[in-house]
Formats: sequence, C-alpha cells, structure tokens
Amino acid sequence: MIREAIMAAMMNNKGGEANGEAMESNSPDVNKIKTDWNDFLSWMEEKGVKGKPELDKGDLGNKYFKDYIKSHPETSLSEKAIPIIRQEYVKLRDDNAARILAGKGEFTLPDVGVLTGEAAKKYMDRFMGNILKNEQSDNPNYVGQYLTQTPFPPSTFKVYENDKLVSEKTQDTYTAEDMEKRYKDKQLTSSRKSTNVANIPTKNTPIANAQKQ
Repeated sequence: MIREAIMAAMMNNKGGEANGEAMESNSPDVNKIKTDWNDFLSWMEEKGVKGKPELDKGDLGNKYFKDYIKSHPETSLSEKAIPIIRQEYVKLRDDNAARILAGKGEFTLPDVGVLTGEAAKKYMDRFMGNILKNEQSDNPNYVGQYLTQTPFPPSTFKVYENDKLVSEKTQDTYTAEDMEKRYKDKQLTSSRKSTNVANIPTKNTPIANAQKQ
C-alpha cells in the first residue's frame, strides 16, 4: 500500500508518463541519490538539526533542504528525488523486517530487549518506526524529523565544520543481507561458547570421562 502511493507520487513528478521507454530514458541514478541524501544528512548533523522535531515547524525542514541544494550545485537531490528516497527507505525497512520475522535477524527495543522471529511480530510497528511515521504523516514528502533520521547503508558519515568537510567515518548501518550475516555470526559465536562451557569438567566429573568428551 505504501509503495503504491510512493510510485503514484513518482509518476506525478514525471508528468504522468506511463510509457515504459520514456520512463527508462529518464530513470534516475538511485545510488547517486542515496549517496547524496546521506551527505545531506551529514550536513544536517553538522547544523545540529538532523532528525530534530523543530524541522516540522514553519517549513524549516524544507528550508534546510533548499539551502543544501543551493550550496551543493552538483547534488542529484531535488523535490523530485524525495519519493525515490521514501521508496528506498520503505524497501530497506521491509527487507529487514522480513528477515527479523523469519528469525534471521534481530532488533532491540530499550524497554523490551532483543527481538526476533515470532516474538518480534507485535513490535514491528516500532522497527524503523520513523519510516512508518513519515509515510503516515499528512505530507510524507516533507523533509522533516522522520525523514532525516536514518542514513542509507552502507554509508560513510561525513563530518562538516562551518560547511567544510573535515573528516569521514563509517556509520553503523547495515543492509538486510549484512544484518542476516551479523545475526548468524552472533548465533554461531553463542553456540560455540555454550559448547565450550558444557565441556569444562566440574570437580565431580572424573578426568577420564571428561577426556572422552
């Protein structure tokens, strides 16, 4: 349902083009848009407003977005890029959510703990909840607090000072595939620890029996 609404918005931004060839010839570079969006979030972080509630007041979020575009003429970002960004966020969330529900990934809620599989089902509306809140808002294309909280993975977080890039660091975000691999590695490590503990002889265990294990 969410994806269909986003696609409709993208079609409107393209002037309602329905011809496949026309759509393909104007296809945006999605990876470039996602990279530039991450750079915009880095810039917002430097301004101290990334993901902040005040972005939703007085059109402030859109003003920052327009200021960024004006000061970065090489960027691929524009108002037409927002539905694409939304679609990629929804896809990222859906892919990760599917892995969590299948027991191939996990997420943590401070007031609940680590969740995966069936136990996570009732809490999925809180997984990447900012994405859902943005889609449920009156204007999901608005560049506000919910849309500016999460960088796309894998991402290099750029650090600015006075609008000048001073350093870069890796942001702790994961693709759905990385999330699944990390979860499997964690389970394997946990299993090895359990096996090693079980094989340690107690003071009541004969050494000969322990050596046979």
